[in-house]
Amino acid sequence: MNNIGQYYEILGLKPGVSLAEIKQAYRGLVMVWHPDRFPHHPQLQQEAQEKIKIINEAYAIVKSCQTLTDPQHCLEQGNAGSSLEREIYYKIIIFSWTLSWFILVVLNSYQ
Repeated sequence: MNNIGQYYEILGLKPGVSLAEIKQAYRGLVMVWHPDRFPHHPQLQQEAQEKIKIINEAYAIVKSCQTLTDPQHCLEQGNAGSSLEREIYYKIIIFSWTLSWFILVVLNSYQ
C-alpha cells in the first residue's frame, strides 16, 4: 500500500471521496481525539496529542492531494517522501484499540 493510502485510512476514508467528506471525517476525528478531552489523564492526553498530530498530517496531505489538478503527481509524491512509517501507523491502530478498551472499562465502572 502506498503512503497516501495510509493517510486516507487514518482518516477512515477510501481514496476518491469528496473534499466535504474529508473535512467531515477530519472534524469527527478531532472531536474524538482532541487532547483537551482528557484533562485528568495526563498519559491519555499525551497519547491524544501524538494521535492528533498524525491526524493533522494525514488531513493536510489528503486535502492537498484533492486540490491538485494532477492526482498522479500526488501519488508519486506520497510514495517518495512520506514521514509516516508503517511502524507508526500500526502504533496508531494499537493505541486506538487500547484507548477504546480503556474508555469502555471506565464507562462500565460508572454503572
